[in-house]
Amino acid sequence: MRTLLKSLLVAGAVTALVVLWPPAATTSERQTPSPRPPEPEIYRDAEHRLSYAIPAGWQRATASLTPSLVDPVEVLSVGTGDLRPGGQDCGHTPENAARAMSAGDALVSVQETSPKHFSARNQPFDLGVAQVHHQLAGCADRSDLDVRWTGFSEAGRGFYVLVAFGPGVSAERRAEAVGILDSLQVAR
Repeated sequence: MRTLLKSLLVAGAVTALVVLWPPAATTSERQTPSPRPPEPEIYRDAEHRLSYAIPAGWQRATASLTPSLVDPVEVLSVGTGDLRPGGQDCGHTPENAARAMSAGDALVSVQETSPKHFSARNQPFDLGVAQVHHQLAGCADRSDLDVRWTGFSEAGRGFYVLVAFGPGVSAERRAEAVGILDSLQVAR
């Protein structure tokens, strides 16, 4: 009798466990970790003695976007849109690249000049306030662009920074633009 009672208790416990145990999650209910974003590409420019990170979805201009500009000299241009060089109206701005920008695009262009009166670069990089009447917007006939223009000095060198955002650019793209400038390494 004791053995039979013991068997019934064990069987009852197992049955209760099976009935009360939560069911396994279905495939659609399982939590899968989000894929990690790809690591940025590190570009090293021996000619201009710079290196910087280019996030996924961005590309480096393979030709100067300001080919007629002599001083300052364009040393870095990256963007998420079509990086067409030149322009008809303003040789000192990346006019064609700005014209080609879509609502969600961003453009970063750095030009080297003498160190002049520039302050040291901030970390994180400070883009400053939007330049409502910046020449790039007028030259590219794009009053909808959010244009930032600033400068900094580092390693005894001076740089102008031009950043343009399309009207629908995401906060993530804005952060990536700052990240590119934060990643910039400047050699003497």
